[in-house]
Amino acid sequence: MKVRGFSLLELIMVMAIMAILLSVGIFKANPLETYKAKNQIKELALNIDYVRNFSQKTGIRSSLLINNEGYSFDLGGENNEIKFSKLLEVYEKNLDKITFTELGKPAFPKESNTSGHIIFKIRDKFYKITVVPVTGKVNFYNNYTLEDEEKNGGENF
Repeated sequence: MKVRGFSLLELIMVMAIMAILLSVGIFKANPLETYKAKNQIKELALNIDYVRNFSQKTGIRSSLLINNEGYSFDLGGENNEIKFSKLLEVYEKNLDKITFTELGKPAFPKESNTSGHIIFKIRDKFYKITVVPVTGKVNFYNNYTLEDEEKNGGENF
């Protein structure tokens, strides 16, 4: 009677191939990069609030410019520019520039009666930053869903 089985070499080769295939999936979904991208959104919300507080404190009109690659702000001659992570996608925004008056209130265009907002996408999750028109309060929404926007008719929730 002949016993059939796998040789040690065949088993090692199969395990090596499986390890290579699994490692490709792990490196593609790097959790550290996702964490850094999410923290960049939080940092943007904090910087918007910082620019508002700077305007209030110094009585100097200041602004923050936002584009798809990053954002920049000028505080009394000190220019700061931050680039977004490759994972971070600006999904939707209704403002490119946030200007704060000497009192720290946002100077949105007169025809705009809604809050300024920016929606970011990291992989399949959405995050939202809003700036309230009258007070300039900055809100950060974690794990934002587009259904929330539809339920509220496109308004702040």
